[in-house]
Amino acid sequence: MSVIFDVKKKCEELGISNEVYETLVKEIRAEFPNDEMMFELHLLRALRDYSRNEI
Repeated sequence: MSVIFDVKKKCEELGISNEVYETLVKEIRAEFPNDEMMFELHLLRALRDYSRNEI
């Protein structure tokens, strides 16, 4: 997997659990199976949105 963004680091910075991370990866990978940049971009956005809305 080519890493364009440091997604795992951002996940740690936002305090998101590995379980949530893996769930988002699975869902977003299904949408972008062949486009690494779009996958990572959407994953970063999902992580950011999740961290802002977590209760």
